[in-house]
Amino acid sequence: MTQPFSQELQTFLSGRKLLLTEIPFPKALIQKHLENKFIAALPGIIQNNKFQCERCGNTFPYLFAQFPCANCQTNCTYCRNCLMMGRVSTCTPLYHWIGPPSEMDLTESVLEWSGTLSPGQQTASKRVIEAVYTRSELLVWAV
Repeated sequence: MTQPFSQELQTFLSGRKLLLTEIPFPKALIQKHLENKFIAALPGIIQNNKFQCERCGNTFPYLFAQFPCANCQTNCTYCRNCLMMGRVSTCTPLYHWIGPPSEMDLTESVLEWSGTLSPGQQTASKRVIEAVYTRSELLVWAV
């Protein structure tokens, strides 16, 4: 028999990797879901040949820095690329849903649109996609 789980927590965490402080649910509920393997914790920063942020995917060495960490009592590495969303470091776990898929996950796609873009919108759309793939900066100035 499978353990019951919180559908609200499932919906909130599905598709996300969040710091514990970003999850607006009681710590006891989160712990229960960790124990029942509905939620997993993974290191915020991993290091193989180089550092990689598990939240934003950053691997650029110049976007990592170190600080004296009060949690683990060592010099922790953190990601400066996504710092504005909260500091992710080597000793800071990110939590994500690994249990049954939510109803939203089972739908074909939530990001579908059947409209038509104007030529200017089409150009902007292509450039945004290119910027995402090349991880470059882009300013889209539009209404």
